[in-house]
This record gives sequence, C-alpha cells and structure tokens, in this order.
Amino acid sequence: MATKGFESFDFSKSQEWLNYYENNVYPKPDYARLQKLKQKWYKEHIDKYYNPDPVSHGPQTNPSQNQGSSRTGQAYGSSLPQPSSMQKLQTLLFFLSVPAMFFGKTLHLIICGHLAGIIHYHNMPKMNLEYWKPVVSDDNLHSIAFALLFLVLPTNALWVIPVYLGTLVYVPDVIIRSAYFPQKIKDLANKFERKKLMILQSRADCEAWVGFGLIIFTILGYSHWISPIIYWQYTRMRYMLNHFTKITFANIRAKGDQMLTNKPGIGMVWEKLKYFCNWLCTVEANPQPSSCQIF
Repeated sequence: MATKGFESFDFSKSQEWLNYYENNVYPKPDYARLQKLKQKWYKEHIDKYYNPDPVSHGPQTNPSQNQGSSRTGQAYGSSLPQPSSMQKLQTLLFFLSVPAMFFGKTLHLIICGHLAGIIHYHNMPKMNLEYWKPVVSDDNLHSIAFALLFLVLPTNALWVIPVYLGTLVYVPDVIIRSAYFPQKIKDLANKFERKKLMILQSRADCEAWVGFGLIIFTILGYSHWISPIIYWQYTRMRYMLNHFTKITFANIRAKGDQMLTNKPGIGMVWEKLKYFCNWLCTVEANPQPSSCQIF
C-alpha cells in the first residue's frame, strides 16, 4: 500500500516538494537520480514507513511493464516545477543571442539573460549587504562580468566558447521542465544536464586559455596591450571566487611540472609561467584586507 501511495502521489501539485526541488537540489538530477530523491523525500515528509518495492527494481520481462517504464521515462519533467518567467526569459535571450551575432549584440543579450537569472534566484536587486553577499558568489554574476569585459575591451571573439558553455549551465534544465519542447529535445537536454559539472570545468579551462590567447594576440599585434592586463586581473578575482578556476590552474601547474620541468630551454619558460600562476593565487593567500574588497 505504501508503494501505491508513492506512485499515486502527485509531486507536481505538492508545493513542499516543488520548493525543496527548486531550492535544495543542485545540479538538477537525471531521471534515475530524480526518482531516488523523490523516494527519499516522500519517506521523510509523507510516509516514514514507505520503502521502495524491490520487485519494481528487478529485471522486467512483461512488455506492458516495459511500456509503463518507458512512459514514465518520457514523462520526465512532468512532476518538476515549471520554469519561472525569469528562467524562460533567460533561455529566450540566450537563444536570441545567436542570430544577434550578425548585429553585434550577442554580449548584450547574454548579459541581460544572466541578469534575469540573478533576478530568478535572488529576486530584484536591493541595495543592502544581505542581498549582495550570495549574489557575489552566483555564477550568473561572474558570467555578466566576463561578458562585460569583452564588451568594453578592444579585442576579438575569443569569448564565444566560454560564453556559450555558460549558457549550457542553465538552458537544459529549463527545456526539461518546459512543456513547449518535444521529447527528443528534452532527451538531448537531459544529456547536457547530467554533464553540468563537466561543462562548468570546461568553461573554466576555456577562460584560462582565453587569457593566454590574449597574450599571444597582443604580441602578434591583433589585440590592444591593455586587454590581457585587465583580463588577468579579472581572472585573479575569478580564482578567488570560483572552485572550477582553482582546479584549472592546479591542473596547469601539475601538467606543466610533469611535462616541462627539466626540459632544455623550456624549463626556464615554464618556471616563469608557474610564477605567473602563483601570482594569481596570491589574492586568496593575502591575509591583509584590500581596499577594493566589497565585503
């Protein structure tokens, strides 16, 4: 009976479940993990005697059961909260930013999209400390800073890959929970959703290589000398606030030590690069408060 109670429970109408999913589940899970989360939540909040039926997790030989399982998989997202208006606006702006490349307005729409994300997660901006403390650590704010940087710097389109990897952090979840997309699109979005942490790390890696690319472009005369200086100052701030950026530079140092140390002619260059990486880390290691710190 307990199992039937779980199966008949309408998660899409439970405000308590919707609030829990929206505020406590990150990154958003795939279908298999979502079912386990639902079962755990149901047992904790609805029926403490509930236990998943072990028979339902065994091999299924009945075709009708397979069809039922398939229908359940296809209904993935039906019990999840619908995207908010700000999430829909964010996704729309990200999509519109692609054709906006022809008009030079891509970064403008990307910035507006991430601003909608901040409003979704933190409500409208307020001029008080309690509001901005969590916003400072929000990925949307970091993405806005990155886009603004290339909006004002006299440089080229090195920003494209990191910017659009950043959009993949938000768009798949909205597609999965929206009723406007066909199942094939939702399945594709679900694949990206399962790899969200990998996408975040790939974006951090790309941002680091954008910085090195700016240095090379400046040496070759394709970029203004001020661009890499401003960008690497931004990267120091990013290193202090972003876990994935720290992993990126830790990997660069580790691979460099493994491949370049004691190499004739290259070892000295690598020592200079490693000194540069250590310079990035001094922001976090500096115990003295800085006059430019927000808090």
